Amino acid sequence: MVNYTDLTEKEIANFGELFNLGSVKDFHLLKGGSTNSNFLLITEKGKYVLTICEDQTFEQIRPLMALLQHLEAQNFHTSKVLKSHSGEFLLETDINPVYLKSYIEGQVPRKLSLTSLEHLGIMIAKLHKIQVLDCIPDAYQYGLTYFADVTTSSSSHPFMDWLNQKSQFLEEHLPNDLPRGLVHGDIFTDNLVEGTHGQIIIIDFEAASHSPFIFDIGMALIGVCSEKNTISFRKAKALIKGYQQEREFNQMEKNGIKLFANYAATATAFWRFRLFHLRIPTLKRFNRYQQMVAIADSLVQIKNSVFMKQVGLS
Repeated sequence: MVNYTDLTEKEIANFGELFNLGSVKDFHLLKGGSTNSNFLLITEKGKYVLTICEDQTFEQIRPLMALLQHLEAQNFHTSKVLKSHSGEFLLETDINPVYLKSYIEGQVPRKLSLTSLEHLGIMIAKLHKIQVLDCIPDAYQYGLTYFADVTTSSSSHPFMDWLNQKSQFLEEHLPNDLPRGLVHGDIFTDNLVEGTHGQIIIIDFEAASHSPFIFDIGMALIGVCSEKNTISFRKAKALIKGYQQEREFNQMEKNGIKLFANYAATATAFWRFRLFHLRIPTLKRFNRYQQMVAIADSLVQIKNSVFMKQVGLS
């Protein structure tokens, strides 16, 4: 959780003027954000989402602005970032960096049907066909490169030993020559919208990076295909079927998908532990990392050949 910014009615009205939204009729803080404060603004011109960046600087958020504009130019359906009356997409204010997005009608899905998972797979593959911008980072922001933030801390928690072992395993086994490009990096249900016509829309590209494409598949397997502490093969098969309708995996990618699901679970466990134990200790979410530890450990018990067969890759 972040320390959310609390805006007054007057401050909201000021932002409405800065973005030429007309009179703001109503507003409220949207739930679900872990790194930003997001306000739904209902105005005389329509609905919008005002985002206040809580832990990123103006310069750090610039690549996201460029990416959202790039996705719009490529006709990829996601949130559209809007200009202020001064022609800027990102405003540097006394509070924090602020930007405005179009509001997408629909709802955050709690679970995805097999049909929706297949459609999501298609959308991920379409994203992967879009050229990555030079400003997009090469390293995933919660990836292996950053595990030392936890493993070198002064904590003596048992998670340290687990993460050290995982780090060593991943360093030894992650291949370096996989197809790479634009990757979302955080395919969980709270970063999706089920549109009014049932379509699945990918939003929230803050974790985007220039990474192996199958990292997104690994993340989606743990983010939308998990059941309790393991991955549902039935759901995983639907996601992968959809993806391959748009983009075929090569054999090295097929062989590596289980490994990257393991990596994604480990990276998410690391992120949750670092945030809720070390940075902003949060009792309610103190043990959220344990689900990802269980998923990562369950994957180790499955032979790769069995995994590939169960998800339709052999």
